[in-house]
Amino acid sequence: MAETVEEKAVRYLREHRLEIERADTHGGVVVARCQGDTGEYHLGWDAMRKEFRCSCLARTECSHLTALKMVIKR
Repeated sequence: MAETVEEKAVRYLREHRLEIERADTHGGVVVARCQGDTGEYHLGWDAMRKEFRCSCLARTECSHLTALKMVIKR
């Protein structure tokens, strides 16, 4: 049985694969990277576009962003 997005996100956190590089509470910027199963991805909160972004190819909410959202407060 395949992992859900949430299960994979929890696994990434448990395996310490998510690294937050910058969190600016005044500017609303979050920059992070996540070592996924198939590569390293750059992700974060894009304050200008007011959206989360990830460099992976997922067309829907990815496990990398789900992991990030689990550890930051919006």
